[in-house]
Amino acid sequence: MKTSALIAVALALAVSACASLAPSDDPRHVVRGPLPARVQHPFSLTMLAMVPRRPVVEGQGEIGATLTSAYTSIFEEHQSSTQNVQFDGELWRNSARLRFGMGDGVDLETDIAFLYASGGFLDHFISQVHDFLNFPNQGRETVEDNQFDMRMQSGGDTLYELESNKFGLQDVPLIATFGEATELPGHWNRALRVGVELPWGSESQGFGNGGMDYGVGFCAERSYGRTTHHVAGNAVFPTRPDNFVGTGVHVEDLYELVYGFEYRWSDTISWIAQIDALSPMITDIQFDEINSPIVDIGVGFFRDLDRSSRVFMSFHDDIVAETGPDFTVLIGWTTGT
Repeated sequence: MKTSALIAVALALAVSACASLAPSDDPRHVVRGPLPARVQHPFSLTMLAMVPRRPVVEGQGEIGATLTSAYTSIFEEHQSSTQNVQFDGELWRNSARLRFGMGDGVDLETDIAFLYASGGFLDHFISQVHDFLNFPNQGRETVEDNQFDMRMQSGGDTLYELESNKFGLQDVPLIATFGEATELPGHWNRALRVGVELPWGSESQGFGNGGMDYGVGFCAERSYGRTTHHVAGNAVFPTRPDNFVGTGVHVEDLYELVYGFEYRWSDTISWIAQIDALSPMITDIQFDEINSPIVDIGVGFFRDLDRSSRVFMSFHDDIVAETGPDFTVLIGWTTGT
C-alpha cells in the first residue's frame, strides 16, 4: 500500500473536516461537488456503477446533463501455470449522463458511454513519477513501454478480454434517485438510489458483461459555511458473464463507500478531495492484481461558467496499488442540480 500517501491524504481530510465543523452564514453557498468519478478498471467498467451525485434531484420537466472524458493508465500483471491476469494499457472513456426530473422528488438518470483502449503513451511518465514519489511501480520496469494486453484467464479459459483500438458502446444504466426537491440548509440532505444496467455493450469485445446488473445505494450531503461533506454507499449485484460459467470463477457483489470534501475557495471555484473505496471484483483468482479492494483518491476542482453550469477537472490514483488503475485524469462539464 502507498502508506505515506494514504496518511497524508487522511491527515489533510481530517484537518479540513475539523476546520468546517461550525456552521456559518457564508454567502458563497453554491454546492458544486461531488466529483462524478467512477473506478476506471476495465473489468469494473462492464458493471453498473452508481456515480457520485448530489441528493437534490432535478425538478419536474427539467433536464440535467454531465459530460465527462476520463483517460486512464493501468498496469497489473501476474500469471501462473493455471491463471493469467494482464491489464496493461490505457483507456479513454467518454460519457454523457442525463438526468430527467419526474416530479415528487424523483429523477431518472442514464449514461451513454463509449470506451477506447490502446497501448497509449504514459508508461514512461508514470514510471518516472512513481520513482520520484517512491511509489511502487508494480513491475512496469520489466516490460516494454506502451504495450497493450487486457485479459483474464483461468484453467485455459478466457474470462475477459478487451479489444484495442476500437470505440465501443458500454452497457447503459437506468438509475432512479428519490431525494430532496430543494436543498435544506443546515440539515443532512439525503437520497435513495436504485438502478439497473442494460446489456447494450458487446461482451465478446470487452465493453459489457452480457446481462443485467442491479444496484441500490444512497447519497447525502451537509454544508457548513464554505465546506460541504459528500457521502455515498452502494451495493451492486452484477451478472456473471457467460465466459465465467463452468470455470469456478465468480464475479463478486460490489460494495462501495464514497466520501468527498468540498471547499468553496471563491464565488466561482470549489476544491474537492474524494475517496472511493470499492470491494474486490473477483476473489477466486489468487492474485492481488484482481482480488484486492480498490481505494481511489481523487483531487480536483470545479469552476462556474455561469449560474447553471460549470467545468471540472480531477486526478485519481489507487493508493492500494494492487488492482486499480495507476492514474486517471477526468475532465468534464455539468449543468443542472
